[in-house]
Amino acid sequence: MFIVICAAVIPTFLGLCFHVYQQHNYLLEYTKKTALNYASLTAHDESWLFTSTHQALRIIASTKAVQQRNWPVCNQFLENLLKNQTTYINLGVVGVDGEALCEGTRAPEILGSNFADRGYFQKAVATRGAVVGDYQVGRLTRRPMIMVAMPLIDSHQNVQGVLYAALNLAAITQGRHTSQFAPDARLSVLDRNGIVLNSVPPDPEAIGKKFQDDSILAHTAGDGNSSEVLEYPGGSKWLVSHTHAGVGNDPNALTIIYQQPLDSVLQGVNKTFWISGAISLTLTILALLIGWAGIQTLVGRNVRCLTTAAKRFGQRKFDTHIGNALTGLEFKEIGRRFDAMARELSKQERQWAVSMQRQQGQNRILRMVAQNTPLTDILKELTHFAEEQNDGVLACILLLAPDGQHVESCIAPSLPKSYRESLVNRVIGPTNGSCGAAMYESRVIIDHDLHTSPHWDELKEFALQHDLRACWSHPILSPEGRVLGSVGLYSRAPRRPSLEDLQSGQMAAELAAVALEHSRQRHALHYQSRHDLLTGLYNRTVLLAHIAQAISDAHESNGQVTIFILDLDGFKEINDTLGHVLGDNLLKQVSERLRNITGFNADIARTGSNEFTFLIRDKDAGTSIQDIVESTLALIKQPYLLDGIQVQISASAGVARFPQAGPDPNALTRLADQAMRQAKLEGSGYKLHDPALADTEPQRLLMLSYLRKALADDEFILHYQPKLSLTTNRIMGFEALLRWQNPVRGLLLPSEFIPTMELSDLIHPVTIWVIENAVKQCKIWQQAGYSFIIAANISARNLLDQQLPEKIGAILARHDLDAGFLELEITESSLIADPDRSFDVLRRLHEIGVQLSIDDFGTGYSSLAYLQKLPVDSLKIDRSFVMDSGQGREGRSIVGSIIGLAHNLRVSVTAEGVEDEASLQLLRDLGCDHAQGYYISRPLPVENVCAWLEDAAWEPAQHD
Repeated sequence: MFIVICAAVIPTFLGLCFHVYQQHNYLLEYTKKTALNYASLTAHDESWLFTSTHQALRIIASTKAVQQRNWPVCNQFLENLLKNQTTYINLGVVGVDGEALCEGTRAPEILGSNFADRGYFQKAVATRGAVVGDYQVGRLTRRPMIMVAMPLIDSHQNVQGVLYAALNLAAITQGRHTSQFAPDARLSVLDRNGIVLNSVPPDPEAIGKKFQDDSILAHTAGDGNSSEVLEYPGGSKWLVSHTHAGVGNDPNALTIIYQQPLDSVLQGVNKTFWISGAISLTLTILALLIGWAGIQTLVGRNVRCLTTAAKRFGQRKFDTHIGNALTGLEFKEIGRRFDAMARELSKQERQWAVSMQRQQGQNRILRMVAQNTPLTDILKELTHFAEEQNDGVLACILLLAPDGQHVESCIAPSLPKSYRESLVNRVIGPTNGSCGAAMYESRVIIDHDLHTSPHWDELKEFALQHDLRACWSHPILSPEGRVLGSVGLYSRAPRRPSLEDLQSGQMAAELAAVALEHSRQRHALHYQSRHDLLTGLYNRTVLLAHIAQAISDAHESNGQVTIFILDLDGFKEINDTLGHVLGDNLLKQVSERLRNITGFNADIARTGSNEFTFLIRDKDAGTSIQDIVESTLALIKQPYLLDGIQVQISASAGVARFPQAGPDPNALTRLADQAMRQAKLEGSGYKLHDPALADTEPQRLLMLSYLRKALADDEFILHYQPKLSLTTNRIMGFEALLRWQNPVRGLLLPSEFIPTMELSDLIHPVTIWVIENAVKQCKIWQQAGYSFIIAANISARNLLDQQLPEKIGAILARHDLDAGFLELEITESSLIADPDRSFDVLRRLHEIGVQLSIDDFGTGYSSLAYLQKLPVDSLKIDRSFVMDSGQGREGRSIVGSIIGLAHNLRVSVTAEGVEDEASLQLLRDLGCDHAQGYYISRPLPVENVCAWLEDAAWEPAQHD
C-alpha cells in the first residue's frame, strides 16, 4: 500500500512542483511586463500633464493681454488662473532679455528679477518650442518645482519672450497612491539630471536629491524603456522598470522608475509552493484522493484564475475581476492587486482611446484639406468632429466677410436653421454673442450662462428661445494673426468648459484656420496664374488665350480683332533714377488709368516690364482705332505724382489687326510689337502695322544679338578725327568715333549699327565704353606731352539717364583726367524728346566741368530759346552748311550768321565737313574757331595718330 501510495503521490508531487515552477516563471515574466506597463502609464500621465500645460500656455499666449503686452492686465489674469487649483505654483511671462514681465503670484520682487540664467528659459529660446526644465527651488516662493516653458514668437518668427508654468511637484504622480503597489514597491520620478521630483509612497527627504542607486541610474541611461531583474552584491534581487516622459521636442525630460523586491513579487507563489508540498505530504498519510482534491482546491483553481486573468490582460481586456474568485489569503491579495491594476489600466485605455479618436478626427480633416474638398464640406465635418470631442455640445463655425466687420456665413448643421440665418450678415461686436465678441476682441470668450453674460445683450432672448444656455468661442486666426472667423461650442445647460473642452475647441479653431488658409492659397494661386501681381491686369498667357478665342469668333462672324501694344518711353531711366519702388508705383498708376478708359472695351494685359497689350474686338470699339490710340497716348502723358515728385512720361504704340495681319495670335502680337518699335524709332507716337516691317524686324533682332556679342568680345574700336584751331593753327583735340570690327563683314561705320542700338538699352553700356576708352587715350596723350581735348557723342536716350553725370565723373576720376579735357557732343533732336530731364543732365555735367557741344547745329528743331538756356560751350555747324558756303553768298551768310550768333552768346564754333583749302580759309575769314573734316584728316586708328602728328602741316597743342 505504501509503495502504491508513493507511486501515486511522488509523481503527483513532482508534477505539482513542476507546474508551480512554470507558473512561477510565467508570473515573473508577466509581472515584468505589468511593471513596465505601469511605468509607461505613469509616463503617459506625466506627458499628458506637460502637454495639457503646454496647451494651457498656448491659450494664455493667445490672450489679448499677452498679445498686446498689457502686463497689468496679464498679472491679474494669471492671478485669477492660479486661484482654486494646486497644480501650478506660478504662471508668468519673461522678456527675451530675461526680465520678468508679469506673473500670477503678484510678488513685486519677481518683476525686478532676471531669469536669463535659468535653464528652461535658455532652452525655450534656443529650441523655439515647448520644453521642461529641471528640478529647482523658487527664488522667492522657496518651494520645489519644475518648469514648463514655451517661447512667445511674433508674426515675423522672432522670439519676444518666454511663457512659463511652475508645476507643483505634488502634481507629479498625483494619480498614484500606495494602495496600487505592493507594500515594499516604489515609484520614483526623476528629472534629466537624476534628481528625485516625487515618489510613491511619498518620501519628502528624497525630493530634490540625487537618486541614490547608481546601478539603476546606469540601467535607465538612454532613450528607451526596459524591465529587468537586477541582482545586488548582498544577493537581493529587485524588479526594476523604467521609461521616459516629456513634451513636444523634449520627450525625455523625466525618467519613471518602478522598483519592487523580487521576493515580494514571488512571495505568494513561493508560499503557495511550500503549502502545496506540505499538503501533498499530509494527504499522502490521509488519502491520495483527499490530498489530490485538496491540492486542486487550494492551488490549481487559483493559478488557473490568475492565468486566465493574465491572458485577458495580454489581450488588453481589463474588465477582469478575480479578487472574489480566489481562495487563500495570498491569492486573494494577488487578486485584489490584479483588480486594482485592471481598473487603472482600463481608465488609461479609455483615455488613450479618446486621444486616438481625436487624432483620427484631426487626420480626417487634414486629409480632406489635402484632397481639396470644398471648404463648406470640410467645415461641416469639423463641426461634427468638435461635437464628437465634447459631449452635449453643438458646434458652430462663423466666417468673417472680407470687410472684417460682418459675418459672411454660418456652418452649424446641429443648430436650428432660423438661428443660423439670424447670424449671417450680423455685425460683430462685444455684445453680439460669444462668437461675435471672440472675433471682435480676437480672444477666447467663455460664457457659462448666457442669461447673465453681457456678451449676449443683443442675442440673449433669441438664443434662449432656441434652448441655448452656455457658449464658449475661439477666434480663427490666420498665420498673420488676422481674424478669419470663430468656432463656437454651445450647451443646452449652463456649464463651464473643462480644460479638455477648451483644448478640443482650440484644436477645431486651428484646423479651421488651416482649411481657410489652404482655400485662400488655392484661390490666390489661381488668380496669380492669370494676372500680373503688380498691376492686377491679365498676364501674357491669359491674353493669348483670349486673342485666340477672339480670332475664332471674328472668323465666324467676319469681324475684326485689333491688337494694340503700348510701351512706356524712358521707363528704365525712371527706374534707375527714382528706384524700383517708385517705378512700380508708376506702373500701378498707368494700369489704373488704362483700366478706367472709357469709350471702348478691351482686355488689357501687362506683357513686359513696361509694356501693355490691348485686345479690342470690333464690337467693343465705339470709335476708330486711331482715335483710341491717340486718346490713350494722351492719357499716358498726363503727369504722375510719385512720392511728391511730379513726373511726365510718354509712350509708343503699335497696332496690328486681324484678318489683315494673319490669324495666328503670336504673329499678331509680334507684328504689333514691330509697329510699336518702328513708332519708337521714328518718334511718331504710334504706328499701324506695315507689312514691309515684317522683313526688317528679324534682321534688327539679329543685329542686336550681334551687337551684344561685339560688346562682350571687345569688337568695338575707336578712330580719332583731329580738330584744328583756326586761331592758333594747332591741332587742339580729337573726336572719338565708334567703329565695329566685324569678324565677317569687316570694319563697319556707325550709320550701319547705331540706329539699331539706339532702339535698345545697349546704347547705355556702349556709350560708357566709348567715353571710358576715349578718356583713357586722352590721358595717355597727356602723359606724352600733348594737350588735347577729346570729344565723344552721346544719344538722346543717354540724356534720360539721370545717373550719367555720376558715371562720367567716376570715369574721369578713375583715369585722373580733368573734366575740362572731355567734350560731349549732342544733337539738337536729342533735346526735344524730354527737354526737362535732358536739361537737368546737361546742367549737372556742365557743373562738374565737362564741355558740351551742340552737334549738327541747324538741322534740328530746337529754337534759339533753347540755345540761351543750355549750358553749352560750342556749336558744330553741320557739314551741309559748310559745303554750301562755298557755292554762293547765301551759304556764306548762313554760316556767318551762325558764327556771329554763337559768339554773341559766348559760345565757340566748330565747322565740320571741311573738304578743301578754300573752305578752310573762308571759315577763318568768317571768324570760325575750329575746323574738322577730310581736308585736315580722315578719322585715324589710334596707332596712326602719332605718325600723322609728325607729318601734319599743323603743330599739336602741347603743355606749356
